[in-house]
Amino acid sequence: MNTETNLNLWYATILVGRIRNAFTSENTWYGDFELTVDPGSGTLAARLVEFIDVSTTFYDSDPNAPDAPDPVAEFDRFSDLVYSGSWHVETPSGQKRSILGAPAFFDQIEISWFEVDAAHPVQLLEQHLHHPLPAPYRTFLLHNDERIRGDRLLLYPAEHILERNTTFEVQQYAPGYLAVGDNSGGSLVLIRLADPAAAPFLIDAGALGFPEMLHPLARSWVDWESNGFPLTCE
Repeated sequence: MNTETNLNLWYATILVGRIRNAFTSENTWYGDFELTVDPGSGTLAARLVEFIDVSTTFYDSDPNAPDAPDPVAEFDRFSDLVYSGSWHVETPSGQKRSILGAPAFFDQIEISWFEVDAAHPVQLLEQHLHHPLPAPYRTFLLHNDERIRGDRLLLYPAEHILERNTTFEVQQYAPGYLAVGDNSGGSLVLIRLADPAAAPFLIDAGALGFPEMLHPLARSWVDWESNGFPLTCE
């Protein structure tokens, strides 16, 4: 774990807030967050505050609750903010460090984020996709190599994902999705890049052009992982 100092959080030229007690652990940054932007100062400022509210609501909610918000629907309307490349932190010395995608906010007072590191295989993957990976799956990928789980499930390491997706033409026939593994029998495990919960789906590799053939494996990556990565569809 590396200790850092206090930071400012910016979106382009807007000071969004201040980060106290910032530190990094296993490629992820954390800190205490204080909102400073005034939502009444303009349309963009208001949308930034709304995005923080939505992020807080999502990450603080139980994804298995019957009334849990749909993460894709919730975050899709903020895609211009998430994928703009405009988020960055600033050190007291004035050094600016780019954030990959957008930060995640919790309880209105906590924040976590990933900084851009072009040398890391996970970030090389994200740069090729022009899209950050959903946080739960990204965390898993950073700490696990390719391996068979159970009798059939093969989950790909970061350095093999592009090759597998190119081979199966996933982005051509299932745009917005990423193949992250297979069942060693002709079916692929997909996640949707815009889904912050990274809910996994199983689909026959020959049916990629037919979204109705996607079979959900769990409501979130965290649930799937905690249950031992079952290949039985919900």
